[in-house]
Amino acid sequence: MNEAFSLWKLFPDFKEFFAGNLHSAEWLTALFILGLLAVFIVSLFYAFTKCISSARHIRFYKQLLQDLTQEQLASRQRELTQKCLSNKRKEYGRLWKEFDETLVFSPDGSRIFNTLDAAHFFNTGSLSKGLSENRLLAAVPGFLTAIGVIGTFVGLTMGLGTLELRQEVGVDALRQGIGNMISGASVAFLTSVWGVSSSVLFNFFEKLMERYVRKEITLLQNRIDYLYPRIGPEQSLVKIADYNRISTETLQGLAEKIGDRFQEAITQTTDSIRTGLEDSLNKIMAPAIEYLVANAHQSSQQALESLLNRFLEGVGEAGNAQRQIMEASSKDVQATIGTLGKQMHTFISSIEEQAQKIRDESRISQETLVSQLQEREKLQEVHQQQLEAKFRSMVDGLAEKLDKHQRQSEERDQTRAAVFEKQLQEMVTKSNQVIELIGGQLTSQIEKEKELHDQRYQMLTDNVAGFERTQTDLIAKVESLISLQENQSKLINKGLSELLEKFRHVAEENTAVGKGMVESSKQMQSVSSQLGLMATVIRKVTEKLSKDIGEAAELTANLAEENHMVSQDLRELLEGCQQLTKAMDVVVTKLSGATESAERGFAAVHKHLDEFKKSLTNHVAELDGYIQNLLKNYAGQVEGQTRERLNIWNEQTNEYISLMTNAVKALNDVVDELETKIGGHA
Repeated sequence: MNEAFSLWKLFPDFKEFFAGNLHSAEWLTALFILGLLAVFIVSLFYAFTKCISSARHIRFYKQLLQDLTQEQLASRQRELTQKCLSNKRKEYGRLWKEFDETLVFSPDGSRIFNTLDAAHFFNTGSLSKGLSENRLLAAVPGFLTAIGVIGTFVGLTMGLGTLELRQEVGVDALRQGIGNMISGASVAFLTSVWGVSSSVLFNFFEKLMERYVRKEITLLQNRIDYLYPRIGPEQSLVKIADYNRISTETLQGLAEKIGDRFQEAITQTTDSIRTGLEDSLNKIMAPAIEYLVANAHQSSQQALESLLNRFLEGVGEAGNAQRQIMEASSKDVQATIGTLGKQMHTFISSIEEQAQKIRDESRISQETLVSQLQEREKLQEVHQQQLEAKFRSMVDGLAEKLDKHQRQSEERDQTRAAVFEKQLQEMVTKSNQVIELIGGQLTSQIEKEKELHDQRYQMLTDNVAGFERTQTDLIAKVESLISLQENQSKLINKGLSELLEKFRHVAEENTAVGKGMVESSKQMQSVSSQLGLMATVIRKVTEKLSKDIGEAAELTANLAEENHMVSQDLRELLEGCQQLTKAMDVVVTKLSGATESAERGFAAVHKHLDEFKKSLTNHVAELDGYIQNLLKNYAGQVEGQTRERLNIWNEQTNEYISLMTNAVKALNDVVDELETKIGGHA
């Protein structure tokens, strides 16, 4: 059976390693492969432990939110936070506390909303930093491949170093050197096979574990986003619009109610005054006058006294009733104005709170964007430094090895030419041809490698400069965006200040209207006092009339004269009644004027409230449109910049992958050419 292509030849002979034969090719091969296995096993064990730790962290939050609904969260949120903080792993509680600080309750306290997505807190950076964000684990496949490549070059170097080409060396020594060179080549390629295989296996297992962790994190994020719905700036703007609409409807209804109530109060006051006067005149004056005419000579004194007393009582009762009605109307108007002021104050406070929330959310978004950009910039700098260090070390190592190999080849060529000049002309000729061919190809390959490395270094330099320019432009855009946001915040604050001043102006005008109504009530009270004075005058007239009637009774002898005097007194009484009628007309005129002034005041209030409602509606609409435009512009800028950065990152990643692929292909070509030349030489 032909065992030339047996797979067992890919496994080293570990017996030679444990036997301590340090000068054999099998010992060197086993040494490199054991080193590869050690790095592979340690790295895989470390990745597995980090995967278990991340899964345990994610499982803790899943069990915390298990069997919970959105309706139960409001009552159990404090319990969940205390449970996280009491855990022995402090990082579990700190992460949940940061998430809990961004939660807000609904107005009725039955629901909880989140202001940021769950991915902002529960991501690979916070839950699986040791696995997904570990740069050392990401570099392990490169380490394994590099160890295999180092074993390849070590085997080639040691195999070529045993080749003896001096003149006095015989054919057996030459054959032994060629055999050692082939053994070194077998060592070289076997370490490369193990290095690449271990790199592929580790990469497979590491990506499998990372995929599992990312899947669990995604499920946790979806669960948290479902239980804690997000409330955004757009929803806050919609609520502000609803509050504005409700306040507009409230002000409109309040103005209508004030006008209707005041109109009803004025109408009732006027009707009650007119009814009271008519009733007083009809019930008191008409029967009394009729009775006075019928019994003028018998009981004039009693009739006049009863007449005046009844009239004064009726007028006093009517005045008191009107005064009470006006005072009640004034109190109702003052209470209504106070309620309006409180509603205005509550409305202004709600608008200020909404504006403060919008400013806080804008500030949090700006801080998050700046921190993400800074972290990305740091990662790019670290990645750039690592690339530069790797390429520099690779270029320097290859250049040194190729120069050394070239010098050794030239020296061996000269030695071979001197030794085999006489004895082995044919062998010397063939060896010289092979050596010249190897030297020329190696020289051309070295020149090509130098040109390729120069081009790669120039491309890296250009990429670094492009990174710096892109980062500078991005920082400038972020600064301009921050300044624009500050200006917009100032404009919003200014608009809110103007709105507050308008509210204060409305409150002052409402206070002035209230004072006018108080003055109207005072005028009505003065009218009532005038009615009291008029009653005093009537009493004086009555007393005088009684005195005259007494004298008429005592002087019955002079009946004619007394009758004449009585007629004169009756004329004076008629004149007094006429004066009373004129005074009543004046009172009615003043009451009408007070009513008209009150109506004008309420008309002015109603007009001012209408104007204020229109201006407030226009201002809120402008503010709403302005904020929507700002948010749309901000979202467009962020989306454009993110898309641009991702495109640049994809292009550079593709370029880096193509460069590494070309480098690996070039190394494979060099190894193939060396193997071909060594096989041809053998």
